[in-house]
Amino acid sequence: GKWYALIFPLKLEKLGFSGAIAEREVEVVNLKVEPTEIVNLLSKDGIFPSYHMSKKSWVSVVLDDSLSDVELWELVTQSRSLAAPNLLGRSQGPNFWLIPANPKYYDIDAEFAENKIIDWTQKASIKKEDYVGIYITAPSRTLRYLCRVLEADMDNNGYRNHPDIKRLMRIELIRQFDDGKFPASVLKELGVSNIRGPRRMTKELIEKVEETLND
Repeated sequence: GKWYALIFPLKLEKLGFSGAIAEREVEVVNLKVEPTEIVNLLSKDGIFPSYHMSKKSWVSVVLDDSLSDVELWELVTQSRSLAAPNLLGRSQGPNFWLIPANPKYYDIDAEFAENKIIDWTQKASIKKEDYVGIYITAPSRTLRYLCRVLEADMDNNGYRNHPDIKRLMRIELIRQFDDGKFPASVLKELGVSNIRGPRRMTKELIEKVEETLND
């Protein structure tokens, strides 16, 4: 029941452009952000002070591939949680998150077999002491791992050799679920579907996950 992403066409002149390019019309999305992150976000290509909304807590993002899909999805997820935080997760204590892992690109099973504590790309507004569930994408399509965040918003410092990875979080494996415990069909019953980027767990899923912590 609250706005968290507004997509609309806009001429670039409204974002401060001048000259011939100012008449170009682009697709823009307005997203809510943490006020403390405004300066850093506005330093990135494709992100501008918000058009027609408070510039203290909103930005306008031009949908022209200036940002990677990962960065854009994280901003959308964060905006969703900031706009109506009480409708997702919990109001007190650590937050519970879901993030996808594609085995075609990253062998998370081998990583955890070698080390129970790993550094992962910082996702959304995940913070220290939060819980992170790692959802294995097709063909498995199941929530396989539950981790606790030991540190968040760490400098990459070359650990992950990818230009889009600026920050890292350190996570510790605390539970590995049998693939039949939380498959996609069960997650859907608990209000979770289309796990394409970081998102908060629903209250229903949190209750089920917390039961496993008390086993």
